[in-house]
Amino acid sequence: TMIAAFLYFKSDYTKIIKYVFKQLKQPKELMKNPEKVMDEEEGRLTVFLTVSTLITGLIGGIIYFTGMKTAVNNPKVFYILMSAALFLTGVLRLYNNSENRVFNTVNIKDSIIVGFLQGFSIIPGVSRSGTTAFGFLFRDFDAKSAFHLSFLMSVPAVAAGSIGLELFTEFGFKPVYLVSAAVAGIVGYLTIDTVLEIADKSEISWICFALGILALIPAII
Repeated sequence: TMIAAFLYFKSDYTKIIKYVFKQLKQPKELMKNPEKVMDEEEGRLTVFLTVSTLITGLIGGIIYFTGMKTAVNNPKVFYILMSAALFLTGVLRLYNNSENRVFNTVNIKDSIIVGFLQGFSIIPGVSRSGTTAFGFLFRDFDAKSAFHLSFLMSVPAVAAGSIGLELFTEFGFKPVYLVSAAVAGIVGYLTIDTVLEIADKSEISWICFALGILALIPAII
């Protein structure tokens, strides 16, 4: 699914990568005007992905190495909390008449909040996409932008998380893993467009309610 997200949003990542190399070629100018980074869309997205991934790694690392990950015996609690948070967000957005934010307005505060939430996805039973989508919807992003940013931040987070875990755990490879990974990648790539289209055409509050119901289902099964 990480590869699927990277391929689907390759134009965004291409812009970001080109922007990073451009800034590396002129470090003195960047040091003189660091605030200029947030004036450009590619700069904001670069800062967003960097900060959110670092915060995710910090929170996820603390949870993993302090034993909280294995200490969580009842992940249903997290499902219920997430469901309640989504329903509350849906109610708040239902009566919120302010203009919705779009994906290129993301700032450092958004990065910290959503990166923090994404860090909890290291706990079994906590959905990465659910927590991040909730974070963006809570921060008043429109639904399509919320999912767009959630997909974007999945690539560096999953890549960094996978490499980090590989350094501290043993990984036993089996050929069947390639099959399951290929199926997940194909299905993931084919469904991203549908998710974004539904998000673009649906009322934000109802999306929150729908996600809240989906989050609640595992807790009652």
